[in-house]
Amino acid sequence: MPVFYPSQEINILIKHFPEEILSKGKASESIKPVKNKLHKAISLFPFDPNTLNKAGWEKLGLSDKQAQVIINYRNKGGKFFKKEDLRKIYSLDSMKVQELLPYVIISKTEERSSFTNIEYPKEKNFRFKKAPEIIELNSSDSIGFISLNGIGPVYSKRIIKFREALGGFVRLEQISEVYGIPAETYVAILPYLKLDLSLVKKIDINSVNVNDLGKHPYIKYKRARTIINYRDQHGPFKSLSDLRNIHSLDEEFFSKIELYLEFR
Repeated sequence: MPVFYPSQEINILIKHFPEEILSKGKASESIKPVKNKLHKAISLFPFDPNTLNKAGWEKLGLSDKQAQVIINYRNKGGKFFKKEDLRKIYSLDSMKVQELLPYVIISKTEERSSFTNIEYPKEKNFRFKKAPEIIELNSSDSIGFISLNGIGPVYSKRIIKFREALGGFVRLEQISEVYGIPAETYVAILPYLKLDLSLVKKIDINSVNVNDLGKHPYIKYKRARTIINYRDQHGPFKSLSDLRNIHSLDEEFFSKIELYLEFR
């Protein structure tokens, strides 16, 4: 039979009930699940950069952003013809490229790839040219650029305007950044381009003012202000490694800008 206690006895029982049992319910409510930070497992394996998907790049240790840069590059018509072409991906630092190079396999199809079957978009009042000469990007005038298949007066002016804003080209692949140039045109003219890095106008990072620094297409005013403020607080930059102390600047930024800077 059930036993009924007077209310006074119940209160006495509760008073003497072990605290840890009474608090058990409250404690369980306060416990919140802790999310474990899962680190992606990095594995190195042979791969073709022309066909590897985004998930594959991430398995090799690339971030989501780095992998997407490569996918975007390929979607625009960019190709890897030799292992060293990995270096033209701005989002990859030199150490990561060195780590990946031994595993790169370029298919023979890409190695033998020719550009003879590419259809080039036409500009108004523009005719195709034959056998263009090799063009030096940092010294050529508009006539030189127009001699390239797929480049007419409009694109020629844009190339020169972009070159002046940069202070010169430091990589052939920068042509793909010129506004409006189709990916297939970029791929077609790439073999006919060369670079003279001695013609690049360097930025003295220890004397430039914020307005001039902010005019560079890869820096802009917000980054320029951050850099100058840091310089004012900590003194002149001795090398690129000093700039890396500015945590808001990422590796993609450094890979783009390092060849434009000088430290006096």
